[in-house]
Amino acid sequence: MDCVYAPDMRRVLAKWLIIYGVVVLVIAILAVMYRPAAGAIGFNPTAKSALIAGGICGGLAILWGVLLIQGMNWARIAAIVTALLFAAAFTWRGILAWHAFAGGQSEKWYAASMISAMWIASVLLLIRLFRSAGRA
Repeated sequence: MDCVYAPDMRRVLAKWLIIYGVVVLVIAILAVMYRPAAGAIGFNPTAKSALIAGGICGGLAILWGVLLIQGMNWARIAAIVTALLFAAAFTWRGILAWHAFAGGQSEKWYAASMISAMWIASVLLLIRLFRSAGRA
């Protein structure tokens, strides 16, 4: 059941969603701008999936934030579902990346760090979204 949020709470949640979206987009862009194997700045073709995941995740979060500002309270539920799915994906991808790094693939540290940053941002957003439920 969707509850009605006070305008102030909607603005706060929308702000969190938009900031999260921008942060994840920036992390995704940073992921493709550095080539850890070469230790140089430049396009990293192996990080295209980070750009895709970060672009979709960030874009959806910004969309949910804008819809929430416009009074679409269901956007909070959509944001929770989306953030849960992306946190799960970032968990899985992060574990694989850190495992590869621990297994001797030293160039994986950068990907693992970027994925972990996206995971941290997702968890912080989820905490904020779930805490807002009691303040409707």
